[in-house]
Amino acid sequence: MVTPGEDFTVDVFVTPDIAIAGLQFDLEFDSSKIQVDDVSKGKFLGSKGAATFVNYGNIDNNAGILSDIYGVVLGPSSILEPESFARITMSVKEQATSTSTISLKNVIISDPSGNSIDTLIKSTTLTIKEASSGPQEVFYDSFEQGDWNELWTEGRQSYWTNSVQRAIDGRYSAEIDGWAIDAPLTSKDIDLDGKTSATITFSWYIESGLDRGEYLAFDVSTDGGATWTEKATLRGYMDTENRWHYASVELNDINNLKLRFRGKMSNSREDAFVDMVRVVAT
Repeated sequence: MVTPGEDFTVDVFVTPDIAIAGLQFDLEFDSSKIQVDDVSKGKFLGSKGAATFVNYGNIDNNAGILSDIYGVVLGPSSILEPESFARITMSVKEQATSTSTISLKNVIISDPSGNSIDTLIKSTTLTIKEASSGPQEVFYDSFEQGDWNELWTEGRQSYWTNSVQRAIDGRYSAEIDGWAIDAPLTSKDIDLDGKTSATITFSWYIESGLDRGEYLAFDVSTDGGATWTEKATLRGYMDTENRWHYASVELNDINNLKLRFRGKMSNSREDAFVDMVRVVAT
């Protein structure tokens, strides 16, 4: 599923059951909704390190066709391993909605002797979702569905638990304790539904057992988890303990998002909690 203005890629994937030495195809698409921006070589023909020749085809975004894509293995090698032959980068036009079929046409696959091979072709249907104009909740968890409802992953320290000790909403919250050293609880990638700003809200709590230098921190990543930025921290002996705090973080000019809570504490009697994590995209 994509939204107007969004880029996406189509891999032309080949799964052979006999040896292949060459192939060709055209790609047809609805030019009123999508267009081809680029074509790049996949790994299929070169998977054995053999010399290859590939023609990247001719793009006609007015007619809705990418024509004359072909490739051959130069020499005696042939291919049996499944792999992508070509990666096609496409984009959705700004006013497009509904569905659009992307179809392979004029497909010819040949064996090392140059003979045509019977081929099963699978086209694909693209769903174009109209972008919502107003604020939209794109992520919410109050930890009522167990560990971790496919929304979170723990780090290797495994000091986070689904707890009934305290909660703002329902019975459960996410709790961290033990000999944690920046032990993380990290969200999945959050789809902003085509929007570029987000408001993140949550409630969190630290007990008075936390020592100086111990804390519960909140980080965000806008590059898929490659880098993180600390946005808020509750610190032992510095911030108010033994009560819930409400936090709100605003982010702008982003196109992807991950969340992370991080705790540092030194024994199982030092607890911290997180509840009602919500992301609203705008």
